[in-house]
Amino acid sequence: MAWILEALLALPVGLAATAALFFTLLWAGVGTQTAVYVADVILAVCGLAGWFVRRNSPADAEEPAERPAFQWAWMAALAFGVGMVLFVTGFFAFTNGNPQGNWDAWSVWNLRAKFLTNASTWRLAITPDYGLADPGTPLLWPAVVARGWTYGGAVGDPRVPIVASFLLGTGTPLLLGFALALLRGPALGWLGGLILLTATPLWRQAPGQYADVPLGCLMLASLIVAALAQRRNWEPGALALSGLLAALAASIKNEGAVFFVLLAGALAWQARAKAIAWLGGALPAALLAVSFPLLLAPKTDGLSFALLADLGRGGAVLKNFVDSLVEMGDFPAHPVLLFAALALILKLRAPRGPWWPLAAPALLLVVDLIVLWITPPSSGWQIDTALDRKLVQLLAPLLFAGVLLIRAPETLPEPAEPQDRSEARSRRRKQR
Repeated sequence: MAWILEALLALPVGLAATAALFFTLLWAGVGTQTAVYVADVILAVCGLAGWFVRRNSPADAEEPAERPAFQWAWMAALAFGVGMVLFVTGFFAFTNGNPQGNWDAWSVWNLRAKFLTNASTWRLAITPDYGLADPGTPLLWPAVVARGWTYGGAVGDPRVPIVASFLLGTGTPLLLGFALALLRGPALGWLGGLILLTATPLWRQAPGQYADVPLGCLMLASLIVAALAQRRNWEPGALALSGLLAALAASIKNEGAVFFVLLAGALAWQARAKAIAWLGGALPAALLAVSFPLLLAPKTDGLSFALLADLGRGGAVLKNFVDSLVEMGDFPAHPVLLFAALALILKLRAPRGPWWPLAAPALLLVVDLIVLWITPPSSGWQIDTALDRKLVQLLAPLLFAGVLLIRAPETLPEPAEPQDRSEARSRRRKQR
């Protein structure tokens, strides 16, 4: 199970890290083809070096955490497997009829990716002069798509963003399931992944090629690796990888930058001085995340804190949030209801489980609502359209943190057979 989890973590690490290196080299003036291949070589060398350093590490020889036995876990595994098959089928059914993805896919992410495929045009991806949608949004996800087009030599081929979205769209529930199975036992792992698959926005936005699904995958992966680091007494290598994933999330969308700050605070509170390893792993990607808005991104209208006085606007945000929450699933297969039922039946862990993984995604949700509240009225349409995407970003991290707090189901021991009283009396007579 640990090997499978490592392979699943390779998806967000590989796609995002090579894209970040590719864009950095492009920004430095390197040609597109050269930037693609050099980025791959750099990441491969770093990976091999890390493997040689850690191959004899005592942490790798640790026994996994105790996993309570539950004889009906196979039923949860079967349900999760069926859910994944249905999700994959639905993904390709959607893309067959709509290979260009939804609105933001072709008007924001894939359009900007086309500019990144040529060293002479990549700056058009951040210019506000031609009515480009969201020119100030970070470029990591367009860089993922642009790398695929550069390799294939067919710019605009819809199969590239489809495959990229498929890898991280299906990788998210698989990551959630296998991480919980490793940390809390197979039954909770498969149930957690199954609950995520009941969220209908995931079924729309993964094949819709939105960057919110990759962002949620990176945030989930960062939380997972940080939780594994805690199990190994805050092992520095795992903390560094968690920091790298969080910093890469900051280069996908602005919400990722907020998540980075919140998770850094939570780990500084929990790991104390050992959190330096997390910051060290985050540093290279964090420099890119900070440099982009400071040196490249065009200036846009800022947020207006005066709008906090507009209680009607705040009420509209809350109403749309509740509506989006209700529409995340159909009764009774609703992710919130299913998680509540799971927590009610199994109860909380004793001793208490770790609460810190819940802090970053929960606070990010609060920040998202406040940002929508103080967004200028010229962008007021976001109140009606953005909450679905924000819930997709946060549902997997919230589920992971929530299930960590729940007691794992165990098979009760068989009751002892009642002793035959007549046999016991005759045995006592013989003893006399």
